Amino acid sequence: MRLRTLLLLLGMSKEISNYLKGNWSMKAEQLSRQLLMQIAVLNSTRLDPITIEDFTSWITNAFSFFKEWAGMFAWGAIVLLGCRVRLWLIGHSKREHARHKVVVYQAMTTIKKGASPNIWLASLKDQEFALDHFCHSHVESLYPGTGNFPRARTNPRHGARWR
Repeated sequence: MRLRTLLLLLGMSKEISNYLKGNWSMKAEQLSRQLLMQIAVLNSTRLDPITIEDFTSWITNAFSFFKEWAGMFAWGAIVLLGCRVRLWLIGHSKREHARHKVVVYQAMTTIKKGASPNIWLASLKDQEFALDHFCHSHVESLYPGTGNFPRARTNPRHGARWR
C-alpha cells in the first residue's frame, strides 16, 4: 500500500473518531462506508504462507549479502590502515632526514670553524648502529637459531664486531 493512501485512511479514521465524540452526520456515515470498503480490500489481499524453504532461502540471501558487505568493510579498513601506516612512515622518514640534516649542518659548521666534525658524525654512526643492533636482536628473538646472517658493521665506539 502506498504511503499516501495510508495517510489518507489515517486521516479518515481520525475524522470518524471526532464524529463519534460529537453528533453523527451524513458525512460520518459516508466516511464509515469508505473505511469499510478499504477494510474489505485489505482483507481480500492474498498472502502466500511462508514455507521453511522460502525462509531458509531468505536467510541464505541475507547472510550472503552480509558477507559481501563485511568483506568490503574489512577491505576498506585494511586500505585505511595501510594509508595510515604509510603516512606515519613518511612522517618518520622526514623527521629522521631533518635530524640528519641538522647533524650534517653542525658537522659542516665545525669544519668551517676549523674543529674536528667527528663528534657529530659519530652521533650519526651511533644512531645507525643502534638501529642495526635493534633489527638483528629483534630477528634473533623472533627466530632463534637464525643468527648466522652476516654482520659486517662494527660498533663505532668499541670497534668490536658483533657476535
